[in-house]
Amino acid sequence: MNSIALHLPKNCDLRLDLAVINLLEERNRKRSPRKQKLVDAFLKLKTDQGLRPTYLEFHLKADADSRFIRQEFGSYPGLLAYAGELSDIELDVFERYKMIVLHYILSRGQDNWLTPVTSKQIAPYFHRYFTEKDYRIRTDFSVQQGKELRTYNEKKITSLLTRMPLSYWSGSSKGLVTFQDNVFTIRVTPLAEHAEILFRWTEEICDYRSHAYFERKSNFME
Repeated sequence: MNSIALHLPKNCDLRLDLAVINLLEERNRKRSPRKQKLVDAFLKLKTDQGLRPTYLEFHLKADADSRFIRQEFGSYPGLLAYAGELSDIELDVFERYKMIVLHYILSRGQDNWLTPVTSKQIAPYFHRYFTEKDYRIRTDFSVQQGKELRTYNEKKITSLLTRMPLSYWSGSSKGLVTFQDNVFTIRVTPLAEHAEILFRWTEEICDYRSHAYFERKSNFME
């Protein structure tokens, strides 16, 4: 963007575009001051100790109340996602699990896919998706994890979904999706004439990304 310089006294230089950016950033902080305070505390602690703090380290050392993390981000991973602090591996897993959740959501059909859902509802589909194809388990889990996953355990699966991807997704979506009180909601209300197109495009993107993920992983593992 080209900056616009105002005619000001000598040795005084004010850039309008910078002022606008600062104003927008300040407005964003004011909209969610508690959320921004948590992120700022996280980044300060990371700088102070030289590495990404764990949840417990944040609770013990950060200049913010860790109890608000769950209220604002759903979980600590949600804060990491919002702050842009996920590793490449974490992002890779997040995208993969997100596609499986979308597969389940889309399987409910065009009229119901935007209805809120719980991790408990998603869990059976998530488990079945991985266990119906051996290569899916081999790609995403260690040998021991794969053995454990073959036996359905609702508590473990819902716990996994809560951490990854539901909390991550909620924390990084800027309000497009939310995960509160174990209820996952896509906050989109399409016009009636757009509903079919949105559903179809989302389904096509989901199918492509899921296939591309395993294709890429299989080539890497060969």
